[in-house]
Amino acid sequence: GLGHINALGSQHPQMLSILQRRLERAQRLKGLWVRGNLTRISSELSMPQDHAVFCGFARAILRQNLDAALNLDACQALLPILRDLMSSKYDDFVTTALEFTEVLLRNFSTLISDTRSSCASLPERQLDLPREDRLRKCNACHDQFREILRLFPEHQL
Repeated sequence: GLGHINALGSQHPQMLSILQRRLERAQRLKGLWVRGNLTRISSELSMPQDHAVFCGFARAILRQNLDAALNLDACQALLPILRDLMSSKYDDFVTTALEFTEVLLRNFSTLISDTRSSCASLPERQLDLPREDRLRKCNACHDQFREILRLFPEHQL
């Protein structure tokens, strides 16, 4: 019971500390998700050991088919993290990053492409702040997707 857990904890303080940090990070990510504000996610994942927390978070979204709740802001915030994960020494992290990136590409490629195309034909002087903001986000996502593509030699695709 609890005595056993305490005994194990006293024998492994470093592991206990790592697991406690992961739990805290996971709770913070869940809080960001509940509030619908994933734009701050990178500030919550500041250390390499946080990759495991993010992978668990990403797998939960994929497993529960919650990707429809993601928006362009989330896509922009998540892509740099996914790009970093693709360089991981852990195959499981790379696989999760690839699967999640594929979902983001499937969900947002049309929006990104259409926004970039439609804004390219607008006169520079036409001021439309929401459209400019959406274009900025779409350009950032497009650049991240291109950067991810560059990580992989053509024969791996």
